[in-house]
Amino acid sequence: MFFAFTYYMLDREEKGNATSSAAVALTVCIGAILPEVPVRLMDFRETLPSMPIPVGECIAVVLARCCYTEKRPVVYALTIVVMLLLCIFGVNAWEAFCNR
Repeated sequence: MFFAFTYYMLDREEKGNATSSAAVALTVCIGAILPEVPVRLMDFRETLPSMPIPVGECIAVVLARCCYTEKRPVVYALTIVVMLLLCIFGVNAWEAFCNR
C-alpha cells in the first residue's frame, strides 16, 4: 500500500511542481511513523512485536522511490524479490527474536 501511494505521489509531484523525490519519500515515511511514536514511547516493550510494520512501510517507500527514479525492469524485479524476502523471512526472524 505504501509502495503504491509513494509511487503515485512521486508521479503527481513530478507533474505538478519541482519537489524532489527524496522530499516526497521522506514526507511519506514521517507520515507513516509519526502517529505511532506516542504509543511506542509510552509502552515500548509491549509494542516491540509490531515494530516490523513501520520498518516495512519505510522500506516500501524507499523501494518505490528507487523504482520511480530508475524505471528499469531490473529495479522492479529486485524490488519484488526484496519485498517477498521480507514478507517470508523477515517476519519469522523478528518473531523468533521477540520470543527468545
